Amino acid sequence: MGQINGVLKLKNGEKLPDYTGKKVLILGAGDTAIDCASAASRLGGDVTVAFRKDFKGMRADPILVEELLEEGIEFLPLVAPTSIDNGTVTFRMQEHKLDGTYQALDEHITRKYDVVVMAFGATLGASKALIPGKISVQKVEGQENVFVGGDLAGSQSVVEAVNDGKTAARMIADALGVKEPIPNFMTEVDNVSLETEFDGLKFKNPFGISSAPVSGTYECIRNCFLAGFGWAVTKTILLTKDVQRENDFRIVKCDVAPYASGSFANICMMTEHTCEYWLDTIRKLKKEFPDRVLIASISAQDNKDDWQQITKLVLEAGADGLELNLSCPNEVHGAGGHKGGFDTSNKIGMALGTIPECVHRITSYVVEVAGGKPVYPKLTPNITNIVDIAAASETGGAAGISTINTISGISKFYPDGTPLPQVGLKKLVLSGGLSGDMVRPVALRDIAKIHLSHPKLSILGIGGIWSAYTALQHLYAGSNVFQSCSGVQRYSYEIVHEMISGLQFYLYSWSRPDLRSRLSNNEEMVNLPHHSEISNDSTPDRKIPTIAEIRGLGSKLVVERESLEPTWTINARINQEKCLNCGKCALSCRDNSVEAISVDENGIWKVDASKCIGCGLCMSVCPVHAMDLVRVNDKEWHHK
Repeated sequence: MGQINGVLKLKNGEKLPDYTGKKVLILGAGDTAIDCASAASRLGGDVTVAFRKDFKGMRADPILVEELLEEGIEFLPLVAPTSIDNGTVTFRMQEHKLDGTYQALDEHITRKYDVVVMAFGATLGASKALIPGKISVQKVEGQENVFVGGDLAGSQSVVEAVNDGKTAARMIADALGVKEPIPNFMTEVDNVSLETEFDGLKFKNPFGISSAPVSGTYECIRNCFLAGFGWAVTKTILLTKDVQRENDFRIVKCDVAPYASGSFANICMMTEHTCEYWLDTIRKLKKEFPDRVLIASISAQDNKDDWQQITKLVLEAGADGLELNLSCPNEVHGAGGHKGGFDTSNKIGMALGTIPECVHRITSYVVEVAGGKPVYPKLTPNITNIVDIAAASETGGAAGISTINTISGISKFYPDGTPLPQVGLKKLVLSGGLSGDMVRPVALRDIAKIHLSHPKLSILGIGGIWSAYTALQHLYAGSNVFQSCSGVQRYSYEIVHEMISGLQFYLYSWSRPDLRSRLSNNEEMVNLPHHSEISNDSTPDRKIPTIAEIRGLGSKLVVERESLEPTWTINARINQEKCLNCGKCALSCRDNSVEAISVDENGIWKVDASKCIGCGLCMSVCPVHAMDLVRVNDKEWHHK
């Protein structure tokens, strides 16, 4: 791994190792071993991961292990290496006993490898005598100038070991009297600017947090700014007369995956805090963080005086702009009311936002007293055509829109018929709002449609944004800046570091032929019929684009059916070097298409080109990306 880092990150001028046709053995069962196995495989090696324990005893992330299994990498559990002689490795077999311990057996196996990588940790063991005192974190007691980290300090992962090094470096600097902060590792990518400006607002970076539980208090927004977010939207502020007590049990995971969820369902209301609390919060935040954009989310009943009153209050407190919550799907009522569903005179939120005339009217109320501050109605996707609502916002005087809010839905029903979440003794639930990964495709569609039809409208994008790549998708759809909620709920505010550095790298990639070619050659794209060659030219030939310059790049390719090419044809093709012979492609073709995939007498799955209709489903179900879609000419329509 050090050799690879030296080439890719330190630019030491050396070449990456070529393991094509070589058998590579990785010894270890932790995250480092998995990283080494993945790297060796990408460098062309035939990789085996060997370890002393069984799969249950592996410390590595199970998701990463599963990915390598799907790639066809061999795992050899319950073996311990006893000798390595010129690539010949002798293993002693191990047994997992009922008491949970492992016992060495009197059985051995021998294998030959071209490359052996030792990626297991060390323990004190016989080396304990080398440490002159008791270890306490990174410091050795009684020894002023001895510091340790990693395995010797009891750290369990590479991340912890790296942090040990950082901590020890700070302790050494302090001991030497050096008080300056330790500089971060810097490259050209770190100099890429993410500043963007529109509607009179200057964003330090485009990453913000949504009007949601993640912005529900002064402390929440303060912590998001401390982590590095460039802007934030407050939890929706109501006039104090409209504030109600929130129900307990209101945010739940919303998918069936066994791992950490990327989607949530909520039945939250707008805020439990008084208007006065929020006015004080805005004042304090603007004083502490004058370089950050703070947008106040506001909502009220369908009443001109209420909307204008709350607008004046938050702007006097120092808000930089206004987001109008006309889209909360969770049934909110004003003035202490609860009954009547969405059809009440004191309705707030989505009950107002699905009617274009109402959105136009309320937007104009706010714009009238906003004093030139930008106004962004927050649009609901729970409508047939969101473009109609965007048009009403624009004619009402809005500078832009914020979208999408959550999609109405129910998380699940348990086997006994009760829902999730469940409130009170009767286990009741509302139709709530779905968010995160599951709504991103809807968000990208709606944002692209709005950007294409109303290109002058700024768009504060929302919907499944938790990484640089998901933010990039929003940018290509037409978003100017990005709001996160579910991603923060899943990972914490610190995700902003990866989001910032990742987006910097994507922008930087546009300036170099080699990196630009890789934008069209990620793991999924190499199977597509437009697959292009990878360039090795690292000489910059373009300027690094700004966020504004590539905004909406993808939306230009979103068209009506009349623009598609019905005579453009493709076939599926199986890459036999990757194929696991699992037959998933054949099942999908049998049950959903034309039975164009079958197994030959040698047990090899193949595609009958004369039957294939190029639907592409097989590529989606293949676990190891072994299905390629290739362009074919003069293909006869299958119904002829």
